This record gives sequence, structure tokens and C-alpha cells, in this order.
Amino acid sequence: MEIRSLIVSLNPNFSSLELSRPVSPLTRSLVPFRSTKLVPRSISRVSASISTPSSDTDKISVKPVYVPTPPNRELRTPHSGYHFDGTARKFFEGWYFRVSIPEKRESFCFMYSVENPAFRQKLSPLEVALYGPRFTGVGAQILGANDKYLCQYTQESQNFWGDRHELVLGNTFSAVPGAKSPNTEVPPEEFNRRVSEGFQATPFWHQGHIFDDGRTDYAETVKSARWEYSTRPVYGWGDVGAKQKSTAGWPAAFPVFEPHWQICMAGGLSTGWIEWGGERFEFRDAPSYSEKNWGGGFPRKWFWVQCNVFEGASGEVALTAGGGLRQLPGLSETYENAALVCVHYDGKLYEFVPWNGVVKWEMSPWGYWYITAENETHMVELEARTNEAGTPLRAPTTEVGLATACRDSCYGELKLQIWERLYDGSKGKVILETKSSMAAVEIGGGPWFGTWKGDTSNTPELLKQALQVPLDLESALVMMCHTGRDNSWKKLENIDEEGPAAVAREVKTALPPETPTETMEFLGRSWSISAVELTRAFFNNSTADTNSFLLSTIVNTNKEDREDEEDSTSMASSRDLHLYKSMIRGRTMGRRLKDQKEKKKQETRTRNAEIHAAVSVAGVAAVVAATAATNAIAAAEHAVESTTVAAAVASAAALIASHCIEIAGEIGAGYNQIATAVSSATNARTNGDVMALTASAATALRGAAILRSRMERNNENKAMLYATKEHVELEERNVFGAMTFVSRGEELLKRTRKGDLHWKQVSFNINSNWQVVLKMKSKHVGGTFTKTKKCVVNGVCRDIPEWAHRGRAEKMVERRAYFGVKTVERVIEFECGNKREKQMWIEGIQQLLNSLEIGSSVHWKH
Repeated sequence: MEIRSLIVSLNPNFSSLELSRPVSPLTRSLVPFRSTKLVPRSISRVSASISTPSSDTDKISVKPVYVPTPPNRELRTPHSGYHFDGTARKFFEGWYFRVSIPEKRESFCFMYSVENPAFRQKLSPLEVALYGPRFTGVGAQILGANDKYLCQYTQESQNFWGDRHELVLGNTFSAVPGAKSPNTEVPPEEFNRRVSEGFQATPFWHQGHIFDDGRTDYAETVKSARWEYSTRPVYGWGDVGAKQKSTAGWPAAFPVFEPHWQICMAGGLSTGWIEWGGERFEFRDAPSYSEKNWGGGFPRKWFWVQCNVFEGASGEVALTAGGGLRQLPGLSETYENAALVCVHYDGKLYEFVPWNGVVKWEMSPWGYWYITAENETHMVELEARTNEAGTPLRAPTTEVGLATACRDSCYGELKLQIWERLYDGSKGKVILETKSSMAAVEIGGGPWFGTWKGDTSNTPELLKQALQVPLDLESALVMMCHTGRDNSWKKLENIDEEGPAAVAREVKTALPPETPTETMEFLGRSWSISAVELTRAFFNNSTADTNSFLLSTIVNTNKEDREDEEDSTSMASSRDLHLYKSMIRGRTMGRRLKDQKEKKKQETRTRNAEIHAAVSVAGVAAVVAATAATNAIAAAEHAVESTTVAAAVASAAALIASHCIEIAGEIGAGYNQIATAVSSATNARTNGDVMALTASAATALRGAAILRSRMERNNENKAMLYATKEHVELEERNVFGAMTFVSRGEELLKRTRKGDLHWKQVSFNINSNWQVVLKMKSKHVGGTFTKTKKCVVNGVCRDIPEWAHRGRAEKMVERRAYFGVKTVERVIEFECGNKREKQMWIEGIQQLLNSLEIGSSVHWKH
């Protein structure tokens, strides 16, 4: 399928789109666990902000009732608790709560995340050297009415708390003056007395008050939000009355196949209020939902659909569907497709997962979601669309921390169908057929160049069987089953994301809607610093595009790197000292060889990425040159007045294109590679084609820049580690050498109180009373007998003036050096051969005194 057939302008008239499965017009009666009326979308945006509900009942102020979280509550799902294990491995955990208000046709999505909680504050330079770059902190995001947005973020996580076994968590961004931040669930009144800005969430209660921190310039925001509402869970994750299930199966109990995903409450009914940027929304028994993710990082790319508000259903319905491309553990650059579709309907869970069937999908970069799945007993099909532009949301990333990585909207048009599956694999009795216009839809990660078709048919059979084993890891400790891996695991480069899915039975083709140009625009935005400066040079008065979140991501990354450099802390801190000692241990030559091998591998990957980026840029330059040449020819044929200007622009574009092609060749691109890229570029005809090429080049540049930055950072960290080790080893040799030198002793010239000079065998040691003792031996009667004198040393003096008569007597000899030691009675002066010997004496004596202080402190502690 050609790219230009995918990248076209979206027709604003949704009803005019031709589908293989047309969505019939939606009525205004939805059943979100009860009957209600839906306001048309064109009216709801106005009425929500200027009027209150019309009924007398709705005018009554809603007062939610707080209920503490009981132990062993009904419908509690596995993995509801906080998963941080206290180790320093890369880790994040995120929570998602959604409330839908059908009467207003609005939704509020609350998203919380904590990154690398092992580090309660931003990493010090030494921690960065030891553990690598990490991003820390807590974020709170809200996607609210009219797809407006709010985000508050802090780099510190010391005020975040979470229950180990229950869906109970909270954070204090700012405490009330004089009050202590909570570290567990508290009643609403106490929370308001102690927390000025923050949140707490439980299965039954959710409240908070946060402010937008001004970091968002790509979406329409509100200044603040405050909320309180109670929730009555209806569905957990499983049949009502049965034991609740783990969404991803029992492997979610182990740090493999990350990230993990758990739906904590597939459906519930919430009552309360939300103040959103000056507007107040009150609701009773509003459909609600909650889920969570945790692990090392998000998938490479993913999709997601969720809905609790449906029309035409006779019972309670809750849908969750999602999937992604995630990296497998222990295998470098090896990825798998993972997806599921699950529907709770009339008290039962219809589960379609890779270990009991096959899930297939077809996703456009934005605007269209089509998923089918089947298991042994049932088949499901869902189709979602949206005309809305959506809002970019942030997600924890390993490269830049909490950054824009996905796009969401709560105004998806959804059609859902479930059938019984007959013995021959065909569709049987219809179990459920329903629609909605309040589905939450999302795409994330990337790159998204075109339609993504995929399936889970390559899941190994042994893994399927293992996942179906009913292990109860919360009730007993069991050993993890070792699942084999066969050749059906595919490398990333073997996954055809653009072509049709190679499955036993093809997904029925459905013509996707035309891709919105707006999505490709934000992918194709200029993001490099040089591009920003160049743009400002031409358009000084223009404002930044609100959708250029790729630019904001890179700029914020550079800003955070500068802040890391400015915020260097002292090596004398106890935490840094501990890490400093740990860092020095175990750096063997074998590790260096391994690091060199890894360095070569990173250099190869980076070089390939740079070549690909250069070829992509050359393609963009070629299409610009071709377009300019076409315009110049057209102007000449019509004798337009601007013919000269058009010809000049075409000439300049051709020069730039040829230069880009030469650069691509110089850095290693092959002739065929460049020729293919240029040929594809010159065949571009529509604005969608140009946007697709621009998006591809921008993404390639960003990827190459990230790899280059990561490689340089790793090289600097390793160089610093080795240099630090060598420096410390040298310093240790000097220190211990000096201590050995003064303990062994040498002959020095000593001056008495009267000014007489005597040769003494001088040494310094520590006695049993934790005192540094000076020992001076002198020989008498030709060495027949010796005399020893001892003194307790309190300090060392390095600024002893030169003995005048010694300096005048021996001008031709190397200048001698002098030092003294403090005793109770006086300062005893000595002469040594040169300044180097003097430094050895002073350092050795001082180290003995320092070790004396450390030994005394340890002695008194015990």
C-alpha cells in the first residue's frame, strides 16, 4: 500500500466516510450501568461551561461519602499494590483513573506516575556515573472536559507513598504550612488539613488538588483542578463472584515481559464532584475505571481503547482493549506483539488473550482502531474512530523521563460485537452488539509511518500452555516455570508493520479513514536546536506550534542535562561516599574488555542510525527540489511574473539536495540506498506524501541524536569511572606509602631549644592508647649505646622558617626543607633533604592523626 494513499486529509464529515462495516447513526440513549440521555457533541461543549443540569435533582449539591479501604475487600485484583522492590534497577509505576459523565458527554482521566523511586531526589553526578542517567520524580496529569489538560510534576518522590498490597496511593506536592505530609490513607478532612497540593486514591475514594506547572505549550490547559468522589466497584477483572484474575497472567509477578499491565477495576459507579478550571461538574453513579502499569519502561509502540458508556445494551458493559510491541527479556533487540480484548458483560468476563486465542489489529497513526479476536468459544470485533485531534499526554520514558509519548481522546465513536464461535470457526449467535460515542482511544510510542497491522499468532505454544496454568502466586510462593523459546520469536526487523499480517485467517479488510494531516504535522515538526534558531530568523513574530511536542521533548531534555551539570553535589556526603567506595570495587580488566565490545556495538548502531537519518533528510531535500523545479516550470509555461524567483528557488533547492546526498554518501550510505530514497521522494505528489517523508526524517534524526547522546554519555561515564579508579589507586598508594615511610622512619636533623643540631632516627606510630607518638633515637659513644625519647604528637606544622645558618653554609646544595610537630611542651623542628621528603613526612603524620580520629569515634561507638 502506497504511503500517499494513507496520508490524506481527513474529511470533517464523519458520516460521509465509507466503511466496510458502516457504523449506523447513534441514538441519544446510552446505558452506562443505567439509562441516561446523551447531549449531542456540538452542544455539550457549550452547555458544560455555561449551564447546570436541568433537573431539580441534579441541582442538589453532591456530597460523596468516604469509606476506608477494608482488608481483603471483594473484587480486589492481583497486583493492586505498589510494586517497587527497593532495588536501584530502572523502574516506573503508573496509575490511571477515569470517570465518564454521560449527561455532559465528558470524561476526566487522572494519571499518576512515579519514576525510579530508589532515588528520592534527582541523582547526584556520582550516582549518574554509577547507575547511568535516571529520571526521578512524581507526575500527576488530568485529561478533562473538552480534551483540556493539566500536569503537575516534581523531581522528588520522598512524599509519594503506596500500599504494598492494595490500590492505595498518594503524593503531596505541597503540604499545608506546619503540617506533616501523609504517608498512608487518611480521611478527607485530615487530608485537606495537611495537604495543600496533592492527591490520594483508593478503590473507594479519590480526592486531590493540583495546579498546572506551566510546562505544557502544545495543548490547551486549565490552571487548577480539585476533586472528591467515592466509587462503588462493579467489576474487578473476572466474573462477578469469582476469584479475580491477573490481566497479564501469573508472569506479571516477576520482572520479565515488562511492562506489566493490570486492570484494577473494569467498571464502577462514582459519585462526587470535580472542579475543572473554574467549572464544577457534579455526578451520581457515573461509570468509572482504573488500571495500572509498572516495570522498566513502556512498549516501543502501542494502542489502547476503553469504554464504559454504551448504547443498546441490556446489561452492564465494560470494554478494555490494548496491545503493543514490547522487547523480550534477555534477548537484545528482540520484540513481540502482545494484545488483548476483554469485555465484562452481564457479570461475566469475555477474555481474548494470546494464550487462549489470537488477537489481530489494524491501526492508523491516528483516527482509526480495528481489532478482532477469538478464543475457543467466542469471537469479538470492535471498531473505533474519532474526528477529534486528541491531546498529547506524557508517559515515563527511559530517554527523557516524563515526556509526551502518546495521544488520547475521550470522544471515540465505537462499535462492539461479540458472537458465539461455532465448531467450524464461523460466527454463531450474537451475544452483544452495542455502540458508544464516549470511548477513550490512544496511540503511543512509534514511529507511526502508516497503518500498523499485527497479530499475536506467533506466541509460542509452550508459553501459551504455561500461562494457562492456574498459579496462585499471592497465596503461596512457587517457582517460576521455565518456558522455552523457539524460532517463532521474531526479531524486530522481521516484523512487517506496514504490510498485511501473515496469519492463518486474514482479518476482514476495512477501509480505514483518511489519516489526519495534523498528526503527521506534529511528527514532522523541526525539533533540532539549529532548526528552531533558523525558523526564528525567518519568522520572528510567529508563535510555536501547539502540537510540536517532539521539539519540547528534546529542548526539555537539554534543559534537564544542563540542570544536572549545575546541580553537582559534594563528594563528602555520606550517600556519595558509600557509592564512591562501591564504584571503586570490582573494575577488572575483563570488565574493560566487555565495555569496549559494548562500545563498538553502540558505535555501529549509532552509525547506522545516522546513515539512515542522512538518507531520510536527503529524500526530504530531493522532494523539496523536485517540487520547486515543478513550480518553476509551471511558472515559465504560464509566463508568470515570479518566474525568475521560482527558478532561483529551484536552483537553491537543487543545490541543497545535492549537498545532502553527498553528505549521506560520505558518512557511509550506499548508492542503491540513496537512489531508492531519492526515487521515492521524487514520486511524492500530495501534501500527505511530503508530511510522511518529513515525519520519517524527523523521527530518524531524533533516534540518531538519542543514540549518539546515549553513547557519548556512556563513554564519558565509563571514562570517569576508570579515571577515578586509577586516580584513587594512585592516591591510596601515595597515602599508604607516606604512612609506611613515617612508621619506618629515617635519620633527620633536629634543632634543640638552644639552637644546637643533633641527628636523630625519627619515626611516628600509634600506641595502644590511640595516640600518635614521636620516637627519636640517638647514638652515643660511637654507637655503643642508644637513647630513645618519646613524645605524644598533637599536630604537624608545615610552615617552619628556614634555619638561617644552614641555608648560608650550603648554597650549592639543593635547598633543604623544614617541618615541625606539635607536642604538649613545644614544637619540635626537623630538617629533611628536600621538599618532596618534607611532603612525605607531613602527609604520613597527618594520615596517622586522621586515622586516630576515625578510630576514636569507632571505639566510643562500641
